[in-house]
Amino acid sequence: MESAERQECIVIAVGSFARFFLLFLFLPVLINSQLDHCLWPTGCHGDECCFNVVAKTGPICDRIPGCAASFDGDCCRNARPVYTDYGIMYGYAILLDDPLGYRPDGRRYLEVWRGVPYARPPTRENNLRFRKPVPPTQSNSKYDATYFRSSCAQPYLIPDSPFTVWSGSAYEWWRRISMRQTVQQAASISEDCLYLNIYVVNETDSGPGNLVPGLRRKLPIVVFFDGLDHLVGSGNGYPGHVLAQLGLVVIFVNYRLGPFGYLATQSGTMQSTDLSESDDVALGNYGLWDQVRALEFIRENAEKFFGDPDKITLVGHGSAAGDVALHLLSKHSGRRNPPLFHRVVLMSGSDQTEGGFVKHPDESLTYAKELAHQDLGFTWHNLITTIDLKPVVSGSRVQFKAQPCAHAKQVPGSSSSPNICNAYVEYVRPVEQVGCDVSTERAMLACLRGRTTEELQTAGGYVRIHRPVWLTKPWSPQVDGDFIEDRPENLWAAGKFAHIPLIGGLTVDDGVFYALSSIFQLHNTTEQHVIGPLFVHNLFEKLEPNQNFSGISEELLKMAFTEMSRRDFASDPLAMGDSLMFEYTDWANRSDDHRRWAMYREAWTDRLIGAGLIRTLRYHSSGVNYSTGMPENRTQMYVFAYKSQGDPWAQILGSYAGSELHYLFGYPRLTHLKTAETLNSEWSGHLGLQPPLTNYTQTDRNMSDYLLFFLSNFAKSGNATPNAVRNLTWDTYRPDNRTYFWLNLTSGYNESRSHQIELEALGLGAGFDLRQNYRVYRYAFWNRLYPIQLTWAPRFTPPVPTPGYVVDYEAASSSLGGICALLCVITLILFILYYRKRRLLVH
Repeated sequence: MESAERQECIVIAVGSFARFFLLFLFLPVLINSQLDHCLWPTGCHGDECCFNVVAKTGPICDRIPGCAASFDGDCCRNARPVYTDYGIMYGYAILLDDPLGYRPDGRRYLEVWRGVPYARPPTRENNLRFRKPVPPTQSNSKYDATYFRSSCAQPYLIPDSPFTVWSGSAYEWWRRISMRQTVQQAASISEDCLYLNIYVVNETDSGPGNLVPGLRRKLPIVVFFDGLDHLVGSGNGYPGHVLAQLGLVVIFVNYRLGPFGYLATQSGTMQSTDLSESDDVALGNYGLWDQVRALEFIRENAEKFFGDPDKITLVGHGSAAGDVALHLLSKHSGRRNPPLFHRVVLMSGSDQTEGGFVKHPDESLTYAKELAHQDLGFTWHNLITTIDLKPVVSGSRVQFKAQPCAHAKQVPGSSSSPNICNAYVEYVRPVEQVGCDVSTERAMLACLRGRTTEELQTAGGYVRIHRPVWLTKPWSPQVDGDFIEDRPENLWAAGKFAHIPLIGGLTVDDGVFYALSSIFQLHNTTEQHVIGPLFVHNLFEKLEPNQNFSGISEELLKMAFTEMSRRDFASDPLAMGDSLMFEYTDWANRSDDHRRWAMYREAWTDRLIGAGLIRTLRYHSSGVNYSTGMPENRTQMYVFAYKSQGDPWAQILGSYAGSELHYLFGYPRLTHLKTAETLNSEWSGHLGLQPPLTNYTQTDRNMSDYLLFFLSNFAKSGNATPNAVRNLTWDTYRPDNRTYFWLNLTSGYNESRSHQIELEALGLGAGFDLRQNYRVYRYAFWNRLYPIQLTWAPRFTPPVPTPGYVVDYEAASSSLGGICALLCVITLILFILYYRKRRLLVH
């Protein structure tokens, strides 16, 4: 008996010593690198674990970025079930850290729910296309929330499309560089798309013999909307794992885009107050109503996901930032009682940008009719390529099969391939045919509601502006008299907006993808030689930058600015091109081709992002609360200028659109200490994303930590810097001083000091700095002068080449006139002869 007790004591002693030894050995590492720790899937909390009873359409468990371990999906244990009115939501849990690294007998789990429905599928089969969303069908059955559902329908070009097919599209550049979508994710689109992805940390305590859920907590909620031109976007493209570990509930939302989300046939300026949605009328703003429905679902179920319904922060990126700004103005969300959210972040967009909302009453109906009567068939283009492509038509799809190059020649100066075809190869781009009757709105809507998803999503990407001075984009929110009661600028001026904390900002080169697409839309040989070497592109593989790119020529810049003016229906596009050239020439470095390319990027950023964003910030910071009559200012602005030394795109594209999201969602942390092979396997196979090209450095991880710090503090307290960061406290943006937070980091201390003019001119200096009056002159030009200059008539008629159809018409008219004159002469001669003969007969 004594020997047994002695043996038990020895075992306990050895166990205690081993525990102490492991604690001493690993505790510093576990505490200091929890964000870098491998994320493991693990068990359930008091409910049935294996999800065998539910029919699966996807894997139960996915490997998470940072984990290289394999595990059996069918035996993976789930997160705690969440009981909603629409089903019992089963996600999966990931062990974050060992009890030794957190606290004795406790564990933290990252719980993930993917594809949580917040509305019924807005499909034609459900008769919900072009209608407001409705809640899902109530249910008490189990729901598999372990995999992503489809993104919302949007224009889609297969990633192996020829370069010249997609290079003229800004959103395709965004997809390939910023989002880095894989084939699987880009193709996973549907009208059945109204779903949420939720990430939250849960704590467990040791109970009698097992683990039990920890005390219920209320965590601040961050809701993220993404989009570009209200045409493309997805809530499936970003990992929320790192941000959730800072004590937040992180939610990504899919909402309807393009014509599915914003088609309208009536506007609030034309309708009567009793006009309602019907088969005859489409009021638009369905994407906004989707967002409202998602926020209602989140508020209703916040506490079930450990969220605080009274601390909800909306983050909008791109065109979604404009939607978030409109929520501030709406009585259905921001001005609701109680409100659906309590703080907002506008990233690279606002309601006042081009495409933020429809500015003219007849725009929406014009776009709807253009969508309805599209019948473009097939469009032919030319392509310079390293291989011959043979189009194979199958239904409405066109595939290209590679053939041996028939006439290969060595191109001087070409580094992408030793042999390249010095010839043009024809290809065909499929365009779906809609072909609806537009004589009446009822017939048009009935036809559009009956068309397939593929037809409308493709045709929606080809709708263009055809009126002067609109300066907007198709598929934007409009004044409907309900969600948006009046023009946004009128609501801002009247103080009819939610007076809550707001952060708004942009990256230095937010417009670079528009700049790229505009260059490739020129379709001239100069562009091919000057810009073409920028990208080493393989038609069937990922895009990579060419570090030998040296900039663009003055001739090409003039051509690009002139084309911009022509597309804006300038009365004198040549003069407007000269004006833009003058405004965006660095006169101290006039011959620097690389600086010229930077100025062109800045022009698109100023026009499409900065000029509108600054107006929204001015409205929000100077408004008077219409309910109290007192002025309030809770506005802050940032400018993100950071360029990672390990990001190959940053050297050419600068701080491009979406690059800040990589740091906000902790990419440098998720990829730390992982090999390229591991990352490619985990991200492509299980997240549907290509892993970042960037070899992240410690400076990158520092920048990521700062952005995570700012957002988490803002979501928790409404103050991004409750404590000074690098001796700075973020000041408010005011109309009289226009203060903004400059976000940049450099590797050396000397280069990071503030107020060094020579470094600031190079985009360096001031790792973090408070500055004033960011590009106010440029923004004034786009807001005040440019719209007026478009209407200036030319002093002399500019030489314009006569179109071919006019030449043909003139030739045909001349020929017809000659024939008519000849017939008249013949008729006159016959009449004279007849008259003379008749006269002779009479005599």
